[in-house]
Amino acid sequence: MSWRNPRARRALIIELFRQLTALDFRALYSSPGWRTYLAPHATLLSLTDSGLRGQVQAALARGGQDHLARIARAWRLMAGLLGFRLRAESGVTFETLAALVNAAMQGLVMTALTLPGTAAHSVTARPFDAPVSAEWSLPALGLGAIATALSGQAIERSE
Repeated sequence: MSWRNPRARRALIIELFRQLTALDFRALYSSPGWRTYLAPHATLLSLTDSGLRGQVQAALARGGQDHLARIARAWRLMAGLLGFRLRAESGVTFETLAALVNAAMQGLVMTALTLPGTAAHSVTARPFDAPVSAEWSLPALGLGAIATALSGQAIERSE
């Protein structure tokens, strides 16, 4: 594969969406620590004491911002390495993309905890102009859809 070939780079990033998202989902879904992290998020609105709710929300926001910053840095690095960019017309930043993919992943993990079939469900498909059909998990389809809607291939650079 030639890194100068835009189609080869696109095929690689699509395959990364497919495989890394599925791995990330399985790790989060099976992690007791991640479930503990999700619990206060899920119960925040049910806290009747507004003072306590404000404290919990502030603590979650602090940890959440750090987490989103790490996700944004990873996407920025991957985009730079593979010659992708965010679509200017989308108006999003890597921080916005991080917030969207993180929310989708958290929602899928929470859904799968109550509907376990969500974790196991996959389809054979060729989404996002993938070069070949493969098994796609629901998280890979969802996060791939968000990422491909907001990004595109950078103009080929002469090197």
